[in-house]
Amino acid sequence: MKGDIMPFKDPAKRKAYQKQYQRKYYLNNKDAFIQRSVKNKRQRRQEKKDWLHSQLGGVCQKCGYDNPAGLDIHHTDSTLKQKWGLVRPGQQGGSGVIRQKGITDYSWEDLKAKIHTLELLCANCHREHHAESDDSEE
Repeated sequence: MKGDIMPFKDPAKRKAYQKQYQRKYYLNNKDAFIQRSVKNKRQRRQEKKDWLHSQLGGVCQKCGYDNPAGLDIHHTDSTLKQKWGLVRPGQQGGSGVIRQKGITDYSWEDLKAKIHTLELLCANCHREHHAESDDSEE
């Protein structure tokens, strides 16, 4: 019997051993973990984007443009946008800027709950829409 594989019957010692083992394993395989994480996040974001495009009709609601690469998802109610929160000093130049989450950073539940407040616009119509709303605020 090999006693060095899992030498601890005491749950607290076993937990400490596992934590140390997992940390060492992660450090030895860090690049693979990061690559897999990045790949999975890109895939999830693309799945969410594809789902949103299909749910919102797949074409610009103003002009009918249909190339997915040129379509933006517009919030009709900007108060429902989620923020990342205040940026801590030292990050991004310590600006303290509140950044908006990208639409694909929302959870699936949040996307499904707010789909009625989103519309699909081509990049040009989206920019024109915001230029018009910025002009009306002056």
